[in-house]
Amino acid sequence: MLKRLEPVSDARESRCMKKNVFHGLICSALIFATSSAAQEGMPPRTQDFMRDAVSLSSTLGRVHAIRVTCNGRGDQYWRDMMVEFLNMEAPERGSLRQSMTGAFNDAFQRESQLRGSCDAAARNAEAVYAAEGKRLSDKLAARYLPTR
Repeated sequence: MLKRLEPVSDARESRCMKKNVFHGLICSALIFATSSAAQEGMPPRTQDFMRDAVSLSSTLGRVHAIRVTCNGRGDQYWRDMMVEFLNMEAPERGSLRQSMTGAFNDAFQRESQLRGSCDAAARNAEAVYAAEGKRLSDKLAARYLPTR
């Protein structure tokens, strides 16, 4: 069982991480996913949905690796968000959950190998991943709140 840790506030934490829009967008997508309206009239899971869920999982793995590089292993904030995402979108064992978990772990490993320190390149990469996370979160949230 995964141990839940609180986010670590660290003086080394980058200003980008403190003001990261990505966080709000992920939270919004997760809130929409758990709303009663979403659960009552849940749209079918399409290939597009599964592709976007796996892509967002990968993005979360990348940003988690950067945050761990910058704040230390005790900072499990994005991993905890991934656990919530999995519990909402793929609560049962199956191919979607396996794909999402694999994408997160693979992206975390690749990004961890790439990032030796919390420098300007890491902060720039985080901004790129934040933009991608926003795009994917918006797409996933639109699944629950379609335009009329």
